Amino acid sequence: MTLKESLRAIADARRQDVVRYVRDPKSGLQRHVMILVVLVAAFWVARHRVRIRAARDVGATLGPAVLDRPYAAALLVTLLIASSPNGGAPQSLRNLFLIFSLAPVLLLTRPALDTRLVPAVFTVVVLFTLDRLRHAVGGVPHARAR
Repeated sequence: MTLKESLRAIADARRQDVVRYVRDPKSGLQRHVMILVVLVAAFWVARHRVRIRAARDVGATLGPAVLDRPYAAALLVTLLIASSPNGGAPQSLRNLFLIFSLAPVLLLTRPALDTRLVPAVFTVVVLFTLDRLRHAVGGVPHARAR
């Protein structure tokens, strides 16, 4: 089997996984969308209440930084749920969800990062993404700790 045929077979398998995840109600897409909607509403309401309380009380803190970005926080939690073994998504989509979860992680942690560490963090993200893609294309298992 040539490289082109291998890549085509992998792409077809991944496409079937996506179609199955979207169409099959047992796979969890509807559940994951509902979790996302509920979490967005919950984080948004929490942010609103914290801001109201902080405006009333002069000495009150503004609360966790997660509440500054409720959409990123909700997306992160939803992607972590979807990428879990019990999330219902196929393995290839779980790997993709893990890659996508890096974006909200970076959004949530960037204010706390020292500016000198930002290039190193982005380098780790790129290496993690390449490792996940290598695993998806090559089917190479991860090295296990003994």
